[in-house]
Amino acid sequence: MIAVILVVVWSVRLTYNSARRGDYAVGAEDYRWEVVRKRMELCPFIPHIAQGIVWELFNVVFISWFQLALLYHLVVPVRQLLYASSSQWSVSTFILALVMVALLIGEAVADQQQFNFQQLKKQSGEEPNGDVAAGFVSTGLWRFSRHPNVFCEQAFWLAMAVFCGRAFGAEAEGECCHLFVGSLVLIALMWGSVSLTESISSQKYPLYQAYQLRTSRLIPCTPLSNAQVIARAHKHRSRA
Repeated sequence: MIAVILVVVWSVRLTYNSARRGDYAVGAEDYRWEVVRKRMELCPFIPHIAQGIVWELFNVVFISWFQLALLYHLVVPVRQLLYASSSQWSVSTFILALVMVALLIGEAVADQQQFNFQQLKKQSGEEPNGDVAAGFVSTGLWRFSRHPNVFCEQAFWLAMAVFCGRAFGAEAEGECCHLFVGSLVLIALMWGSVSLTESISSQKYPLYQAYQLRTSRLIPCTPLSNAQVIARAHKHRSRA
């Protein structure tokens, strides 16, 4: 039952956050899709006459079908746990449940901090100042990770798969591998999504590259010192 409650809470949080950003408005679209379309237009392997067809196929297969299939596979562990003849509670499952609650809270906090920043950015107009001047959020949880919400999302579903596998106990011994399909695909998908987001941000905001050198990509950790940033920048330049 706890797994179902956590998934419902996750769904409500996601729906609320998407609604307040205007994602459900008529004609609304993730800003990254426009970038993807433009990159498709520049791709030498896609004939100009076929670009519209390729985009529509991408829309149907990936944006519409694949992501729905991913959502289904994410909750497969919960579905199987509901239909299991028995489930077991242990110290490990209790700890995992607490970890998932903490991850949901962390994701909600990160989303709220991002939302507050974007609202402040809109209010600042043409001449932003203070933390808004950089153009991207880098305070709060975003000081320790460039994508704390993504980290919490990935960790939540991975923890959910482990939780359900542990709750099955001996009944699922040797049969738990499929429980991780959804969470592992999500991790791979979000790695590409984060890479696309960062490529856009680094081109749009001059200070973003410095932020990349100082702050962890996903796993929250203490930001690097100025000396460490300089050493890392020198190392990257030497490789280039």
